[in-house]
Amino acid sequence: MKDVQVSATVTAAILLSAALAYVQPVATMAHGATGIGVLVYTHGNPANPNNPDTDNTQSIKQTLETRFGTPAETVTHMPYNWDDGLQSLDSRGANYAIFLYTDMFGPDSTVIHNVTRGAFGGISEYNYCPGPVIAGACNYMGESTAPASTVSDAVLVFAEPARPDHPILKDIFVKQAREVSTDPANEIVVLVGHGARSDTNDNAQKAELATAAAYVEDKMNFAGSLAVTAREDWPTLNGTAVANAVTAIESMMNATGAQKVVLVPATGASGFGMVANALQNEGITFVSAPKPLPLGLELYKLWASEVVAETIKFIQDTQPTQSTITPYWERTYSVSSVSALAAYLHLLQDDDHTDPDPQPGSNATALPSATTLLLAGQVMRSGDYIPIVDFTPNYVTGHLLLRVACDSAGTPAVMAVAGHIDEDANKTYVDQLHMHYLAHASAPGKSCVYHAHVEAGSDHSGAPYVTDIGLLNTGNKNVVFRTGNTVSFTIQSAPGEIGEPYSYGPGGGLSAPFNQPKQISSLMGQTPTPPEGGGGGHSHS
Repeated sequence: MKDVQVSATVTAAILLSAALAYVQPVATMAHGATGIGVLVYTHGNPANPNNPDTDNTQSIKQTLETRFGTPAETVTHMPYNWDDGLQSLDSRGANYAIFLYTDMFGPDSTVIHNVTRGAFGGISEYNYCPGPVIAGACNYMGESTAPASTVSDAVLVFAEPARPDHPILKDIFVKQAREVSTDPANEIVVLVGHGARSDTNDNAQKAELATAAAYVEDKMNFAGSLAVTAREDWPTLNGTAVANAVTAIESMMNATGAQKVVLVPATGASGFGMVANALQNEGITFVSAPKPLPLGLELYKLWASEVVAETIKFIQDTQPTQSTITPYWERTYSVSSVSALAAYLHLLQDDDHTDPDPQPGSNATALPSATTLLLAGQVMRSGDYIPIVDFTPNYVTGHLLLRVACDSAGTPAVMAVAGHIDEDANKTYVDQLHMHYLAHASAPGKSCVYHAHVEAGSDHSGAPYVTDIGLLNTGNKNVVFRTGNTVSFTIQSAPGEIGEPYSYGPGGGLSAPFNQPKQISSLMGQTPTPPEGGGGGHSHS
């Protein structure tokens, strides 16, 4: 299965957009969408064709036809009937067909979006078939998808898909949790997703679910929140995925003192039962929330109305002549205000921290300008190292932003390290990065925010020439990252490359202590140094 092209690297502008409040599209037209139809999609189940998902799409179809006066048809992948739906819209005068994906998998969370946009829509950028191509048709999960152009002249427009972190749809999870929660302050809420075979798609699912979980946590004042996936359809993956989910849940309960888990089925089917059974086997107290449907039916109809309204406006304004996605497809929804803080810090230009001795090297514009990792739900065992960036052979300057769990003194639960990790251990040198504590954005004892200036030619950054930055768990206990925990690095410059006279280890040209190797293992057992301006005594507000 091909990984959908979604990178951990994002620009500061994307970060800033993630922090902006979502503004619902203004839908002024109740009717008048002449020549526009809607295909309302759900995956389907041949063994049970009448189920809550198909009931949902039928309800959405009726809502759209009533509100916009536009023809709509429900379609499923199993059994496959996209061609039938499209031809029905043709017969009802549709020159444009909006493809409305209602299963809660966002833009980068499932390979099905390649089948819809690429194989069916004929958009070359996404035209990858995860199964064999036979006679020009994509065969996947037992169904054959040929280009829509073989049966219709209508222009397909792919609306923003349903996704767990959408401002309307995430309230469904609040409704589910409220059905079973009795004491949120002593409970953690865990959203369980279907998962994907591709790590890229699976991580995208978890990121969307983490944003939704954070919303539920804040809305109901839970002790904590997590997002996990079971990867239920892949026997070689689901055992590890479920074990990791249980470890993360157990670690969060220990960290928060919570006594119970509110387990919420978000997407998928059997995966929820896998996680529930594993919790039961471990003796972890939990309660199962009801499924999203039919509980969230009214919110789904509201979501569909808003998304179709903005898509109709896009069609009327631009009048596309070939299949396309709307500009709303790649929206980013905020998990917390840390995104705005990240954007602000990344845009800083501090003259006191420029490179004192620039050397010829790569242009920073050739490297990703910003790299952001959403850490929520990840578990670092003792000795685990998470790489954030590796710009080898370029050494760089820039800003690091970190939000992680911390103690009452503002000391982070993990250590940020920087330096150069070489294939040759004798040419490796890493050390703790000097961090600054941001009191106004921190809550000591829970989560704290830090930033660091990565410089060149100074050991203030842990090492004078930095190609690698990462996080290290130097303690003897697991560290579980909570919703909102994030690390982000933005390049300010890339002055040169590692090499004589800027290389570490014996004969490398640098003075002591950098003329001797220092590996990650040498930092184990050390407590992260309390950052400058540590959090002791600061308000938790």
